[in-house]
Amino acid sequence: MNLNNYSFKKTITSLVLLLSAVIFFLLSHPNLIAEEGLPFFAFFIYLPLLLCIHINSIKKNLIYGFLYGALSYGLYAYWLWNSYRHFFGIVITGYALILTFVFFILKLTDLLFKKNAFIVQAFIIAAFEYLKTLGFLGLSYGVTAYSQWKNIYLIQICDIAGVYGLNLLIIFSSAILYSFIQKMLDKRKLEKIKENSKSGEKSSYTAYLSKQNNLNLYSLNSSFIMLAVWTLLFTASYLYGFYRVKDYSNYEKQKVILAQNNENSWLDGIDIYTKNIYKLMQLTQEGLEFNSDAALVVWPETSVVPDILFNYYNKNDKRRYELIHTLLDFIDSKEATFVIGNGYTKKEDDFTSKLYNSAFVFYPQKNVIPPKPLIYSKMKLVPLSEYFPYKKQLPQVYEWLLRKGLVNWTCGEEINTFTNDGLVFSCLICYEDTFPQLARQHYKKKSRCFVCLTNDSWSKSRVCQNQHLSIALFRSVENRVPSVRSATSGKSCIIDPNGKITYETEAFAERFLAGYVPLLSENQKETFYNRYGDYAGYMSVILSFLLLIIQIINCIIKKLRTK
Repeated sequence: MNLNNYSFKKTITSLVLLLSAVIFFLLSHPNLIAEEGLPFFAFFIYLPLLLCIHINSIKKNLIYGFLYGALSYGLYAYWLWNSYRHFFGIVITGYALILTFVFFILKLTDLLFKKNAFIVQAFIIAAFEYLKTLGFLGLSYGVTAYSQWKNIYLIQICDIAGVYGLNLLIIFSSAILYSFIQKMLDKRKLEKIKENSKSGEKSSYTAYLSKQNNLNLYSLNSSFIMLAVWTLLFTASYLYGFYRVKDYSNYEKQKVILAQNNENSWLDGIDIYTKNIYKLMQLTQEGLEFNSDAALVVWPETSVVPDILFNYYNKNDKRRYELIHTLLDFIDSKEATFVIGNGYTKKEDDFTSKLYNSAFVFYPQKNVIPPKPLIYSKMKLVPLSEYFPYKKQLPQVYEWLLRKGLVNWTCGEEINTFTNDGLVFSCLICYEDTFPQLARQHYKKKSRCFVCLTNDSWSKSRVCQNQHLSIALFRSVENRVPSVRSATSGKSCIIDPNGKITYETEAFAERFLAGYVPLLSENQKETFYNRYGDYAGYMSVILSFLLLIIQIINCIIKKLRTK
């Protein structure tokens, strides 16, 4: 085979491997083909990717890394295009550049570690999936372990290792399978070298071939050892899951009503707001008529757009004041506690005020008229859509984002917990329920139920709703508390401490949902994860860094000794 044919064949093979990795990634998570995802594929996501990296040079891997980042995350989060096209472009470009760097590091590892590169590569991939969730631009979407959200027994291990511990376990399956295929490919390569060598040159290859065969044998043994360890851990995780799943049917319970109004959140104006609030009141009224024992009513994120406190006390806008007064009269006439999403303006002085995305807690006949709600304000805001902290440093970018619809909320500063007839709960707003550490902090503040107010209607996508829900569900498992999710268009649901969805509405439907949540003791034993947090994520980062640095130093020393 001439050089051109070999190069063409290698390029086609690489592209097939790359596309296979993209397809496995997409299929494992909720997608257009299977709205709940096909979790089996998660165990093979990185197998074709690692093979592609192995057979290509560093230069080629930079190209393939860019392509993989753009294709995988662009197709995974296609729903961003529906409403946030500027954000969609930023996400694709960002992940394309990040994956270019990740491919470079993975290839470097492949070259540096002649024996067990696959072990270090698994830690590097896990470190990448952890690090991408941190910081101002951090997003939890696309983490491999979230694909297992319906695997009720496997995910129980998260109350020990957190979602990033489960992530390591799943990523290692790809790395171990890759190691066996890599050894087979390297063996075939050595045999070809031996066959193609001239008779006069065979003696010069003897030492090289012997060394490489010994290296392959050593590496094969380590692959078998890692396979045995992985099988043991995977089996132990399942057995722990069977032991850990708990029956909460005998627990004292509280009935909750969730109102899902299924409105277009992009529409505005007092007529739209009025229609929306009346629909929520109607759904709530119907829910309470059929469930008179309900003690808590939850409405979605910013379900009430007009600022309740501002419009009630200022009375500058007659229609808004009357609408808010009607709403408060309705709440005050009920017995159940209300949790409502509202935009809250807090005046700092005569010239400045701050806008918060908040959850208001109203207790009828206590703090409704005049309105003095207990308040939690969203602490983790959506980057580039709700928040941009660099407006002074990057004024042009800030002005551009404002033109694209940046809301410019202010970050909340404090986690508040609320009580309601034995239920101690806290609020997570929108995508706050995708961040393990934030939910853990809520638990540390004595919260024993997460009340999540969210709005995914802007995405116009069931896939987006399921992807969000698949992530949020893990917060219940890690902390062993129930979650209540009220969403504008879905999925509104109740999740038990096992991570099982016990009550659920269909997507894009106008519904109320009634269901029970178990009442947990404030003194319940904290989980290992509660105590130590995302140590599996930290460990992946630290081990990756240390192993790479040590091996680079080792290679430098060997070269110096050789010279």
